[in-house]
Amino acid sequence: GGEGGGGEGGEAESDLEGHSTTGVCWDAAVVLADLLGHAPSVLLSFSANLGRSTDAHRDWDWAQKVVVELGCGTAALPSCAAALHAPRAVLCTDGNARALGLAAENVRRWTEAHPRAAVPTLAQLRWGDCAEAEVLQSVGLTPPVDVILAADCIYVLENPGGWGKLLATITALSAEHTLAFVTYVDRGHDKLWRRFLTQRVHPLFRVTEVPPHLLHPVAHPGAKGRLEQLTPRQTVYSWARRPAAGAGSRE
Repeated sequence: GGEGGGGEGGEAESDLEGHSTTGVCWDAAVVLADLLGHAPSVLLSFSANLGRSTDAHRDWDWAQKVVVELGCGTAALPSCAAALHAPRAVLCTDGNARALGLAAENVRRWTEAHPRAAVPTLAQLRWGDCAEAEVLQSVGLTPPVDVILAADCIYVLENPGGWGKLLATITALSAEHTLAFVTYVDRGHDKLWRRFLTQRVHPLFRVTEVPPHLLHPVAHPGAKGRLEQLTPRQTVYSWARRPAAGAGSRE
């Protein structure tokens, strides 16, 4: 299996054996999947909207939640980790149809080994195509969703305009109550990423960083089993949707 950011469809549908980010289980997938093992109270504490809400902490229950993973690649590892909590629905999405075919087989095998977990469904979703509602409706769901997962979807190579498309899709799927986790690792484009956060993301989302000490060991350089040994530490951000103009805040 593999985890990658081919969610916006920038790669050729058949290119999984060549230079492809989609067919690899990146460190970020392991880090994000492991993070979901924390108690809901811990996960909610990372959200600028939900962390200080006593109502959210009292009422939040995985069994009522809809989870969507973006750029699931061939492994859908964070989706499978979320499914262990038996949420109402887990949807694995990617822009690459062939990757989804492989992911479906991996998810099937994983489901057989974890019969008490929710059964994830899969659907093709290309970022920025304004088809989020249609795709969700095709599997009996409607936006906004409760949890959004995006592991290593922030990359540059063969992904022109992908960050803006990813942002558009996360925005379309989210509301103030949505718990969204987006991972990032600097592969030489950190200045561009910081500018993107400031100019594009911050006007729409309150962004907080998950404390590094709570992350899986492979988030850190030098860890045994880490795929990318020469990159800096993996970072996980919580994106909390800002209130719409004129709307009252839930805080």
